[in-house]
Amino acid sequence: MISYKHMYQLVLRYGETSWTAALLPVSVDGMIAVASMFLLVDSRQGRRSGLLPWTPLVLGSAASLAASVAVAEPSVVGRLTAVWPSCALIGAYEPLMRQIRRTAVMKTGRDNAVLV
Repeated sequence: MISYKHMYQLVLRYGETSWTAALLPVSVDGMIAVASMFLLVDSRQGRRSGLLPWTPLVLGSAASLAASVAVAEPSVVGRLTAVWPSCALIGAYEPLMRQIRRTAVMKTGRDNAVLV
């Protein structure tokens, strides 16, 4: 939510309409979510993900962090405070996805053992 506000403020600052400012953060967060789900599906199906899902995930995360830095108070503390929510989300999201993938692999392994 905080990164949404930062992106919204940044887009307004550069003269875009309120509609654009409202939708641009949704597009960035949506891109991150879709890329993450793509990686999850690949993992569950035992496929190695290529560059396609990683590119929007990294770009979206970088855009979120950059927007937070751009609207922050121009001090070290101001910028660290502004980027913390995005960093926390990025840092927590991947371990969560790993747990989901690991659980899916364990469940698939048990299901296969029962079928054999």
